[in-house]
Amino acid sequence: MPNLKTNYAKRPIVARDGSVYYIRRLHRVARALGVYIPRTLVESLGWKEDDALMCWVQKGVFCVTRVEVKRPNLRFIVVPPRETQTDDVVVPDEEI
Repeated sequence: MPNLKTNYAKRPIVARDGSVYYIRRLHRVARALGVYIPRTLVESLGWKEDDALMCWVQKGVFCVTRVEVKRPNLRFIVVPPRETQTDDVVVPDEEI
């Protein structure tokens, strides 16, 4: 796990290779925990307030993508993680 230190947690950290990192802490949201996403990041991704987001973890990386919902009143079903290992991997920054 990277050890990133910052005095001001809301300001992004720019790495030597040009990658930008936003340090966020978990906050209590009702009976769950949540993370505030920076407005600049949300605007650059084109997300809106009521967008449906799909979240998953690949090799310790938390991934989020917006999904299109055909019917807005559709209820989402929680899908448990797969029992078997797959070849899904997130490529390192050096390979991009």
